[in-house]
Amino acid sequence: MKRHEQIVIAVLGYIIGFVTAFIAFELTDQKEPMFAEKQTEQSEYGLVASANESGGIIRDVIIDNEGLFVKIGTRDRIVSASTMAPEEDFNGYHYAVSETALAEDQRLLYYCVQVHVDDGQCYSYIYNADTDTVHPVRDAETGEYVQMEIGSLDAAWKGDRTLAVNHLVSVSNETPWMVE
Repeated sequence: MKRHEQIVIAVLGYIIGFVTAFIAFELTDQKEPMFAEKQTEQSEYGLVASANESGGIIRDVIIDNEGLFVKIGTRDRIVSASTMAPEEDFNGYHYAVSETALAEDQRLLYYCVQVHVDDGQCYSYIYNADTDTVHPVRDAETGEYVQMEIGSLDAAWKGDRTLAVNHLVSVSNETPWMVE
């Protein structure tokens, strides 16, 4: 009887090992991820139907306690991470997102982030979904970062893919992050 019990335990051990390997190394034909991706509860812009999953169409903009995300296809892409104490090199981190504006073609996202708790200014950026890059909005003449007063911020995209932020306007639609 003991011999049969040992064989059963050994067989069960192998079965458990194989199942664990399939789960751990995803040795299945399943194309979808096994674990659920970040769920979005609420959106500032709502979902926009798009058949093009990898074409750089921003389907959704999500701001939560982890940061600023864009949904492109079925993936959430972090654009700026939230932090309580940004370092001197604050690129990619923020204390708060003050403003966002999605371009009409849904390929460009303007956002302005506050990098310090007690700062009344925010820094302007544009995320380009086609190239998956973030560009700081800069003054075309001086090359300086554009800072805006948080309370008086008014940003909007024009139909020609140029940005209007308060009194500043993009120099061209090829480089909407350069303003004058």
